[in-house]
Amino acid sequence: MYIAPFSWRFQRMYPLTTRLLSPLDIGHLTLKNRMIFTPPQPSPSQPNLSCCVQSMQAGLVIASGVPVCSEGQGPSSTPGLYCARQVAGWKVITDTFHEVGSLIAAQLWHVGRVATASPGKMTLGDIRLTQQAFVDAAVNAMTAGFDLVELHGASHSLIGQFLATGPHSRQDEYAGSLESRARFLLEIVDTLIGVLGAERIGVRLSPWGLLNDREDCAPHAMALYLAEELNQRNIAYLHVIEWMPGTGPAYPEGFRRWLRAAFKKPLIMCADLNSERSERILLQGLADAVAMTTPFSLCASQTTATATWI
Repeated sequence: MYIAPFSWRFQRMYPLTTRLLSPLDIGHLTLKNRMIFTPPQPSPSQPNLSCCVQSMQAGLVIASGVPVCSEGQGPSSTPGLYCARQVAGWKVITDTFHEVGSLIAAQLWHVGRVATASPGKMTLGDIRLTQQAFVDAAVNAMTAGFDLVELHGASHSLIGQFLATGPHSRQDEYAGSLESRARFLLEIVDTLIGVLGAERIGVRLSPWGLLNDREDCAPHAMALYLAEELNQRNIAYLHVIEWMPGTGPAYPEGFRRWLRAAFKKPLIMCADLNSERSERILLQGLADAVAMTTPFSLCASQTTATATWI
């Protein structure tokens, strides 16, 4: 396996700045810098592409969109963490990262209605089974050598569908009020805290992210409610997506300050940030780290049902 350093092109695009290069404590870990890399998911039509991992100098790499069960796979070709063969495959990858002093997190998700069913069609039994799938996958992630797990509650994920005001037809304890819509996520978080400890858990959210017919008339209220709830639970970090121009609405004026006031633990901001803007946000204390999707690629081999980072 060839591990390339940051490319000269990337360094010219994003000149490294003082705050970005400073260490950051997240949970029980110390990141060597404040750059978080979240690779795009591999294309299902091109599962065997050779690629060069250029992310080893990042403070943390997040393996994106790892399914927690076969029912939650959706169109993604990313290998999951729900069988022994997948765990063994991921262990090869995490070992490689650790050999060069890098840290890696597994971003756990279920695609929800994109796969088979919407939250409105899930029975309470289905909900319990799916919540347990997240817990089992998180335990498998630790066995596979991941340093952290991140619950994907953004965009069109199943967790994100529960958080949004619609569209779904639920009329039970998982729908309606902020507390009810947040219940699915927070019950998973609470169980994971008991199993792994809060210091190993991160959560990703995308306020105003409306993909695959997701509707939300109160994204601001839900984001701040969850920030407060997760802060009380002392999880390792909160990872929030700010939509790039043309892909979603911009944050309202003052939202970053309100979010920062609600969540005191490490806050990761994922956006279209150049190094100057990233440095400014970090120095203002509005975020503790910045996430980006370049300069590396994730490749998956469907013949072995394990991930291959080459």
